[in-house]
Amino acid sequence: QLYLESYNSMLTDAAWFGDWQGAIEQLREMRRMGIPPDTSSYLATISACRRGKAKWEHSLELIEEMWQKDLDPDVACYSKAIQALEEGGGSAKAEDLRDELRSWGAAPQAERFHTTPMMRWQRQVKRY
Repeated sequence: QLYLESYNSMLTDAAWFGDWQGAIEQLREMRRMGIPPDTSSYLATISACRRGKAKWEHSLELIEEMWQKDLDPDVACYSKAIQALEEGGGSAKAEDLRDELRSWGAAPQAERFHTTPMMRWQRQVKRY
């Protein structure tokens, strides 16, 4: 638990500074060390990608990776990914993510509200 909190703290710092390459590398290092990233780890990494102006594909790949690792992305993760997609020129894919939220019963602008409780969504892994 202590290691996870330490890594998440480093990821949060990377997000603050927009160091998306460092954040992605921290996720890789966590896995190498046998520390499975949690939702907070991915949220910070997606935030780093958005703030650091990474290619929008990185944010989308991180959401997809969460699904593949059986870690349900919450509305906050989707929100940051949608912002990254819209700011980076992937607005069509951003709308796809919004549609996913709507299909699960989330309100059309649900990605704006980070206090929405995490749901266990049943979703088939998609390839974009």
